[in-house]
Amino acid sequence: FKGKKKDGSTLYLEVHAVPLIDDNRFVGTRAYLWDISHRKQIEEQLRAQTLQDELTGLHNRRGFTILAHQQMKIANRNKEGFWILFADIDNLKLINDKYGHRHGDNALKIVAKIIRASFRTSDIVARIGGDEFAALAIESHVKSEKLMIKRLHDNLRQYNVEHKHRHKPSISIGAVFCEPQDSASIEELLARADDLMYQDKRLHKS
Repeated sequence: FKGKKKDGSTLYLEVHAVPLIDDNRFVGTRAYLWDISHRKQIEEQLRAQTLQDELTGLHNRRGFTILAHQQMKIANRNKEGFWILFADIDNLKLINDKYGHRHGDNALKIVAKIIRASFRTSDIVARIGGDEFAALAIESHVKSEKLMIKRLHDNLRQYNVEHKHRHKPSISIGAVFCEPQDSASIEELLARADDLMYQDKRLHKS
C-alpha cells in the first residue's frame, strides 16, 4: 500500500501478516512491513520505458494504443468525437542513404518535436513505427481537421525556414474523425488514417 512520510514524500510498503493462534484461539496478528519504494520506482521506470519511444521521447505504439483505448471509452461515455491523425516522414530512406542514419534520426527527432508542439498537452502523440507518427486529438470538432493539419504543416515550414539543414523534413498526413457512435477500433481508425496518408503522399509525388 501507499502512504506518506512526515515530509510529505510517498512511501510504498509491502505487508505480510500471519495470525497468532493459542490453544486453537485467534489471539492476534504478527505483521512484517517492508519499504519497497525503491522497487516501485524501478517498476515505474521500466513501465515508462515500455510505453515510450527511446529516440523521440514520445509514446511508442504500445503506449499510444493503451492510452487511445482509454480515451475512446471516455469519449464514448461523454458522447464526444475525436480525430486520429497518421503522419509519415517523406523520403526518410533518402535522407539515411544520402546523409547517414544520424541525420535520419535527427529528422525523426525534429518531426516528433514539431508534432508534439502542434497539439495540446492533453492530446496523445506517439511514434508508432520507423518513420510513422500518430496523434489522437481529444474533444475535437468534426470541422477542425483542416486547422490541425494546417498548423502542423505551418510549424514544420517555419522550422525549415529558421534552421538551415541540408535536408528539410516534410510529412504526409491522413486523418479520420471518430463519431461517438462509431464502433471502429483504434487499430481500424489508424488503418483508415494510414490509407488517407498514402493518398496524400501520392499527391506530393505527383
